[in-house]
Amino acid sequence: MKKKKIVLLAVLLAAVAGWFLWPSPSEYGTGYSEEQRKLWNERRALFPGVWEFARVRGDVDITFLSRFLGKDAGWTQKTMEMKKQQDSGLEKQQLELANQESRPCPTILTEDVLQEDIPAYHVSRKECLRRARAGDVDACLAMVCIVLQQGNILTWRAAQDVDYWLGKAEDLKHPGAHFLRYFARKMQPESRSTMKLVGNIAVLRDSPCPDYTGFPGYEDFMTCLRSGDLMAYRLLVALAGNLTLPDRERLVLLDALRTKAQAGDTKAMEKIAELVFSFPRDNEDRLKKMFGELENSFWSKAMVKLPQERKLQLWNALIWLGVWDAEQTATMKEFREGAEYARKAAQSGSMIAMNWWLLWGMSSLRYFTREDWEDALRYHRILMEHGYIPFVRRKLWESFPKPIGDELVACFYPPAALRKSYDDALEKLKLKEEASWFCFDKLTSEIDVEQARRELDERISTMGADFVLLKLIKDERCWNVAPEIARMYASRVKELADEGDPLALLVLGYLNEYGRGMPRDLNKAWNCYSAAKDAVGSYGCISVSYPDPTDGGKYSSSYLQFTPTIFMLSLGIRHADELKKDGKELYDLVQSLDKPTLGSRLSDLSYLLGRIYEDGIGTPVDKEKALSCYKRGGNHAGCSEGAERLLRQLEDDESSKGK
Repeated sequence: MKKKKIVLLAVLLAAVAGWFLWPSPSEYGTGYSEEQRKLWNERRALFPGVWEFARVRGDVDITFLSRFLGKDAGWTQKTMEMKKQQDSGLEKQQLELANQESRPCPTILTEDVLQEDIPAYHVSRKECLRRARAGDVDACLAMVCIVLQQGNILTWRAAQDVDYWLGKAEDLKHPGAHFLRYFARKMQPESRSTMKLVGNIAVLRDSPCPDYTGFPGYEDFMTCLRSGDLMAYRLLVALAGNLTLPDRERLVLLDALRTKAQAGDTKAMEKIAELVFSFPRDNEDRLKKMFGELENSFWSKAMVKLPQERKLQLWNALIWLGVWDAEQTATMKEFREGAEYARKAAQSGSMIAMNWWLLWGMSSLRYFTREDWEDALRYHRILMEHGYIPFVRRKLWESFPKPIGDELVACFYPPAALRKSYDDALEKLKLKEEASWFCFDKLTSEIDVEQARRELDERISTMGADFVLLKLIKDERCWNVAPEIARMYASRVKELADEGDPLALLVLGYLNEYGRGMPRDLNKAWNCYSAAKDAVGSYGCISVSYPDPTDGGKYSSSYLQFTPTIFMLSLGIRHADELKKDGKELYDLVQSLDKPTLGSRLSDLSYLLGRIYEDGIGTPVDKEKALSCYKRGGNHAGCSEGAERLLRQLEDDESSKGK
C-alpha cells in the first residue's frame, strides 16, 4: 500500500513538473511582423508606468522615480541606464531585421487635405487667423493659444494680443470669454511676479493662484465647463502661466466629459484623452502630482514626526509591501482611463484619438497585442493619408516626447518613402512655409513696398510682433532689402513703438543708432532706449539677442529688463564725444541695475562697467575694480584688451614704485 502511494505521488509530481516545464505555445506567430511585434513588446516591457514617465523627462526625474520604487537614487540611475542599453540593443535588432527584409509598406499616398474638417486649435496659424477674422469664435480662442505659445510670462505685446482676441470672442458671445479676459488682466501680473531675474538667469518659483471665483463671469465660465468646453479650460491653464491652479475646474470638466463618454459620445472621449495627456503640462508635473498623493496619504502623515532615516526606511517598506503603489494612484488610474477612451474613440474612426493613442496611449499599456500592433500601423497610415496636422507637425518639429508611432512604423516603411510622405503632407498643408519663418533670411519678398507691407503684417499677425521685432534687431540679413522697403520696416516699428511697446521702443532706438531704414541719430536712439527702460515695468522677462559692437559684432543676449540700460551705457561710452552725456548720468544708470545683474557674466555689461571704473566716468578711477570687471567678461574682445592693458599699467606702476 505504501509503495502504491509513493508511485502515485511520483506520477503526480511528474504531471505537475510537466505542466510547468512543457514548452507552452508562443503568443507570437511567425513572419516578419510577428518578430517585430515581439521585439517591440520586449522594449515596452522595460519601461512600465512611472519608468516611462521618468525616461522621457531624463535625469531630472530620477529622484522622483527612486521614491516611487523605494530605492536609492544610485540604484535607480544605474538600473535606468541598464534599461536604456537593453532598449538600444533591441532597437538595433529591429533595424537589422528591417534591413534584412523588404519592408512590406513601400509608400504612403497623402491625399488632398481639407483643413475645414479640423478643429481651429489644430490647424495651421494662417488658417486659424483666417477663421478668426471671419468670425469663428473657436478660432478666436485658438488665436489666444497661439499667442500664449510664446511663453507663460506674457510680454507687453502678447498681453495686448490676448486681450484683443478674448475681446473678439466676447463680442461673438462666447459665454466664458468675459471671465477669461478679466482673469488674464488680473492674473498675468501675478504670474510675471513668479519669475525673478537673478543676474541673467530667470528663476521660477511655484505660487498658488489667488482666488478668482468672485471674478465677473465666473459662473458662466463654469457653465462652459459643465457643457464639456475643453478649450475654455485650456485657456484658463495657459493664462494662469506659472500660477498653480486648484483641481476644482478640472474635475468639473472631467466629470461632465465622463458622463458624455459613458453614453458613447466620441467627442467627449477625445476631450478626455486630451485633458488627461495634456494637463498636467508634462510628465514632470504628473510625477509631482503622483508623489503628492503618496505624501498626503494616511501613512505619510502618520510618520511625519519620525527621524528622516526612519521615515525613509518606513517609506521604502510600505512600497515593498505593496501598501503604496504608484500604479494605483488616482493620477495613474486617470492616465489609463485617458488611454482607454483614446482607444475607443480611435476604433470609432476619430483621428484626434488615434493621434493621442499613438503618442501617449500606448505608454499606459504593459503589453502590446497583435490587435494593438495592427491598429498602430493602420492609425499611422490614416493620419498620414489625411494629413492630420498635429501628427504631421509633430514630426516637423521633432517635438518631445519622441513620437511612438513614428518609431514603430520605421520598421515597416522605407525611410525615403516615409520622409517623402511627410514632405508631401507638409507641402499641402503649407506647414513648411510656416516653419521657414523661423529661419528665413528676409522678412518679406522685394516685389514692391505694398506687397512687402502686406507680407510683414501677415508675419506680425501669425508669428506675433515680438518675433518680428526680435528678428529685426538680431538678424542683419533682414536689412538686405531695397531702401524703400527698409524705410517701410522702420515705419512699422515706429507705429508699434508709438503704442508704448517697450520692445518696439528698444528696436526703434537700435534703428536710430545704426541708421537702419532712417537717418542715423544718436540722440533719438538714446531717447528711445530711455523710453523703453521706463516702459518695461513687469514685462522684462523676454530675452533679446543682439550683435555686440564692443565684441566685434558677436552676439550677446540679456533680458529686456536690463537691455535698454545696457544699450544706453554702450551708446554713451562709445560715442561720448557726440552725445556729451554727463558722466554722473551714466554712473547712475549703473546704479539702477540690481547687484546680481552687475555680478553676472553678461560680457558686454562687464566691459561697460570696466570702462566706467577705468575712465572714472561719474565715479573716481578704480583700476582694481575695472580689472575685476574685465576678467569677469571672459573671452569678450573688449574685456580681454582691457584686462591686458590694465595688467601692464599695474605692472608699470609697481616697477615705478620699486625704483
